[in-house]
Amino acid sequence: MRNLSATVNSKPFLKSLSVYAAKFDKGCLLIDDIPKELVTFIKETGKGIGKGLLGEFGVEKEIHITILYGLEASANEIKEFFTKPIKLKTRDRIEYFDNGEKEGTVALIRLDSDDLDDLHKKLKSEFKNDHRKGPYKPHLTIAYLKPGCRLPDEKIETFSWEVDKIVLSDAKNKRKNISISSG
Repeated sequence: MRNLSATVNSKPFLKSLSVYAAKFDKGCLLIDDIPKELVTFIKETGKGIGKGLLGEFGVEKEIHITILYGLEASANEIKEFFTKPIKLKTRDRIEYFDNGEKEGTVALIRLDSDDLDDLHKKLKSEFKNDHRKGPYKPHLTIAYLKPGCRLPDEKIETFSWEVDKIVLSDAKNKRKNISISSG
């Protein structure tokens, strides 16, 4: 089992990196407050992937969690939906989804979060957006592999944390932090 770090339960011990998400061609609501140890694990895993496995987009450079893509709303409109911190937990293995010939197979760490699922559903139903069809499956991308490729199968330790801010990024990558309101 690969060790990510101990579970983080209290805010003073949360060491996070604010990493900007990749430039999108439309606005995006995302989380970039990822614990430093988790970001390090994702980057180190990506560095260890042989070039023969990597697809066109390669290793993820901008570690983030997408909440809703193509969102057409202002930070002030979104803020009212945030009344408590978002609790997040990683699963215990690297997972995959096949994303077509161009993007290939995405290697990722899936997240379990009722808070994030609820937020996504509320925002998706309230505002115009370009979220793909199908269910929302929050995750942290490690890398884009060639179609059908997989990394060695191994378990990883789960990681839990909370976030109290999100980022609204527009198509020009201009960012606005949104703090979760206290009610």
